[in-house]
Amino acid sequence: MADIKRKFYNTGDAKGFTKATFYNQVLALARGEEVEAAMAELVAQAAEYELEGIAARASTAGTGEKKDPLASDYAKALSAAIVPLVDGTPKTAKELIAAATAKGKLAPNGKEFAGPWVSRVLNATDGVVAVKKIVDTVDSKGLKAQREVTAYKKG
Repeated sequence: MADIKRKFYNTGDAKGFTKATFYNQVLALARGEEVEAAMAELVAQAAEYELEGIAARASTAGTGEKKDPLASDYAKALSAAIVPLVDGTPKTAKELIAAATAKGKLAPNGKEFAGPWVSRVLNATDGVVAVKKIVDTVDSKGLKAQREVTAYKKG
């Protein structure tokens, strides 16, 4: 239904009939004023159009419940690929993604897993703890620096 664009106002037989005209005519009817038969028919069609729109929105609206991102296909695939790689040696998300990719484990979209998702899934996995690890990096100027990153291990 989302791919079908609904139109009624100011098109076809309703040319010149706008939403403002609709509401003005509804007010006139509510006040008991006389309305032309053709205009009353357009008001009835516009009301049906509005009610269809309300029904369509209600059928596609969410339930208000929050979805659990860890129940998604992506998170399940990531958990199946990454969790078995976690052992007693602290490994960063980047290292775990590289190891999973080397074993041919990719995300459902065919790309590498995303680092933030690794963190999200591993933080929710029992038996895996996050620790800080110092890694050596080289910046764009070729200078070496040490950086503290989060690593994961069985604990």
